[in-house]
Amino acid sequence: WLPTIQALNAFAYDEAAEIVYGASYAEWKRSHQKKTTDEKLLLYKESKQIHATHEADLLKATVSGVDTQALSHRVLKRLKAGAFVSLCHHLRARSDDVQNMDLMSVTGFCRNCLAKWLVVEARRITDDFAADGVQFQSQ
Repeated sequence: WLPTIQALNAFAYDEAAEIVYGASYAEWKRSHQKKTTDEKLLLYKESKQIHATHEADLLKATVSGVDTQALSHRVLKRLKAGAFVSLCHHLRARSDDVQNMDLMSVTGFCRNCLAKWLVVEARRITDDFAADGVQFQSQ
């Protein structure tokens, strides 16, 4: 487990951002980020009370010089699942301030979409089990 623990301690924002953006943050910015409007900047500033917060000390890598590529697919899935749980918690905590319509208008998805994606993933897992020859009994 030591290599996994070292890789997790070396895992930092750059690696996480690459998972989220599908490219390095710098590459993503060059390809996708646009100059914001004054209206959007004002809305951003006015909505600060609902912005996510993060413990700065936890965001720093505690080990350097370790290859974070050593993280297994299973560990990466657990990291992503934990981030998903944090997203759901964040959205629940702001249910009064951020409605599904707000999310859908800005992001193209909402809490209902997240729930549906969970159901779809459950079906995919079931299909994977079936493909592996696991037999299911009707109840």
